[in-house]
Amino acid sequence: MKPLYFPVRSSSGRNNLGRLISFRKGGGLKRKMLFIDFKRIILKIPAVIKYITYNSFRSSFVSLLCYKNGYISHVLTAKGLKKGDEIFTADCDFIYNTGDTLPLRFISIGTLIYNIEIYPYSGAQFVRSAGVFAKILKQDLLYTHLRMPSGEERMLSNKCKATVGVVSNETHYLKKFKKAGILRNLGRRPTVRGIAMNPVDHPNGGRTKGGTPFSDRWGNLSKGGRLNKSFNKLILKPRYK
Repeated sequence: MKPLYFPVRSSSGRNNLGRLISFRKGGGLKRKMLFIDFKRIILKIPAVIKYITYNSFRSSFVSLLCYKNGYISHVLTAKGLKKGDEIFTADCDFIYNTGDTLPLRFISIGTLIYNIEIYPYSGAQFVRSAGVFAKILKQDLLYTHLRMPSGEERMLSNKCKATVGVVSNETHYLKKFKKAGILRNLGRRPTVRGIAMNPVDHPNGGRTKGGTPFSDRWGNLSKGGRLNKSFNKLILKPRYK
């Protein structure tokens, strides 16, 4: 399905002027990214999984859906789904199964979900990595209480859509890179510690730090501590201790 793939050019850690702004990036094999349907805009039409594949830009498996009206799209695969299974997307209440997508207000308490929208109709942005899931804790009139994979408890609008189940390929974190060439093929270059550099090359470089804490070139602390101290009333329990 060539129309569903598009090539991605590596930036090699450089900006639009060609200057190096991010170390430890560059090289690697040519890769193609899949168009992933995070919005699931085809409603109330069953879709059949034609095949399940793996894409190097995703940690989880990807399924090709073929809808009854002929529309095709790629979506993130839920754990337990296989070729030939049927999934459904709707904006109303129905008897859902693993892989089905519907608004949060129609999902019962205790259900495990993934592919969660931050705002209604914005497309899934939360809980998309391999093996992760969120859990519904409580349903209110306008909001749904969730426990995120990080342990954070927060509220989201119950009009946001989510997919029932757990993201597939839960053993992704066990993958071992047995030689340096594998990481080079992924576009990762060798890492040099900042403290081993000269002061001109890194804020941590040099034989002495001058009595100041580690910080970046703009003066922000770079060793521990949060930089974002904004308050969000929708976060009930932050993931930070």
